[in-house]
Amino acid sequence: MDGLRCILEPLPFNEGIGETVAALKEHGIKVVIVSGGLDIVAQRIAERYGFDDFIANGVESDESGHLTGEGVLRVELLNKKLALDALLSKYSVRRERAACVGDSFIDIPMFKACGMSIAFNPMDQRVSDNATFVVRNRNLSAVLPFILNGGKRASQSL
Repeated sequence: MDGLRCILEPLPFNEGIGETVAALKEHGIKVVIVSGGLDIVAQRIAERYGFDDFIANGVESDESGHLTGEGVLRVELLNKKLALDALLSKYSVRRERAACVGDSFIDIPMFKACGMSIAFNPMDQRVSDNATFVVRNRNLSAVLPFILNGGKRASQSL
């Protein structure tokens, strides 16, 4: 497992992630990660930037820390909605009060389950078409006006 952590350590993060999480938490908003990726990456991001929680997939290792080759499925790649539902239930949040941010077609089912969805630098038009708002910006904090103002913006794209 240590070898896997070393490989994944240099992964880049979105500019403005810390500022965005801090601003949302300052407004009493729970901030969570729903990822189809690996839990060791999601945990590192959650701890570094102060997320309240995360859910992601894992890998199994034996008692000596060697990978077994088995995975732990917690987030279905094509149905992130199920993982989102688990977190909404855990924190007693209604779907219509949830805001989701994503960039890929795998986020679309989650988008459809949220009151507000933001396609942040979407990878393709399908993602944009299924989001409430589209934000094209290098800095993640560009999503804040949409979330903090309850989606009330003159423009639906930034």
